[in-house]
Amino acid sequence: MNRIGRTARNGPAYAKDKIMMLRRTSLNFRTIAAEPIPKNLGKKEREKEIEYSGWLTKAGKDLDDLADRWEAELLESIRRTARSEQMDAVNKSYSIKYLALQQRMQQDNRQFTLISNIMKVKHDTAKSAINNIR
Repeated sequence: MNRIGRTARNGPAYAKDKIMMLRRTSLNFRTIAAEPIPKNLGKKEREKEIEYSGWLTKAGKDLDDLADRWEAELLESIRRTARSEQMDAVNKSYSIKYLALQQRMQQDNRQFTLISNIMKVKHDTAKSAINNIR
């Protein structure tokens, strides 16, 4: 099977289709089970009809349970994906803010160094002038 086929069989759309199929099949089973028993059946046939109707009802319920679990997992997967995308966006936002903070700190450091150098030159000039006066 090609790569596209595998991707399509694992995606949310595939899961939704299968869930709908399970629900339709369940409805079909329950509809068949709910049909009235024909009056012209013998005792054994009537018992078998009741047995099969019970099986169809149970199978329909089992299919609905499976569809519910699958749907819950699908929704949780979608929520996890959304949370992951949200976390990625938050991380990106914090990375941008962190980068801006780093740049601001580097700028402040350059200004501090510049002012410090100017003050050192002034200090050295004043010290030299005082030493020359002595």
